[in-house]
Amino acid sequence: MRIMSKIQLAVLSAFSSGMCVSAPAHVHGQGEMLIAQEGQSWHIELRLPAANALGFEHDAQTSAEQQSVKNLAHQLEENAQVINLQGKCQLQSVSHSLFTDDHHDEDEHHHGHEKEDNHDKGQHEHHEGTEHEHDEGSHRDVRVEYRFACNDALAGIELALFDSMPSLSVIQAQWVTDRGQGAAQLNNEQPKLTW
Repeated sequence: MRIMSKIQLAVLSAFSSGMCVSAPAHVHGQGEMLIAQEGQSWHIELRLPAANALGFEHDAQTSAEQQSVKNLAHQLEENAQVINLQGKCQLQSVSHSLFTDDHHDEDEHHHGHEKEDNHDKGQHEHHEGTEHEHDEGSHRDVRVEYRFACNDALAGIELALFDSMPSLSVIQAQWVTDRGQGAAQLNNEQPKLTW
């Protein structure tokens, strides 16, 4: 059974009045981005097939695979090669589903990193772990959630991860902001979301 995050619930409840939105089945090459705004706080969640993000879906076994996991974790935590917000925003926290020990446990595991600022030093945030889909075997997704504080109105969001994940072809984006709600499909040729 899939447990939804707060972002997914906010986006899905906003869409329930008109559009039917559901989480897509695990499809290689296709990811999902959910965006929710709460005043100056922006929550962005990405769900990427592990096959596209890492190049494999099994537990890292070789030193090269373990290094790939570490490299991806660093990329997700540093954010510059993943997602860029067009406005005056500060990254406050990042959490992701890498480094989980037991992928087959129904209780989801998580690994979080909090960006330190002057107000919240040392606090950690925990979110959902690796997603499971059991169509034809066990497929794994990499999940990452970003929290930003933005002083100005956000003009848009650009995905930079298509360059580092060339086998990722499409991201289905859904959002709920103060300006409204919507959905769009992003790809390497159209990586920007504006409203």
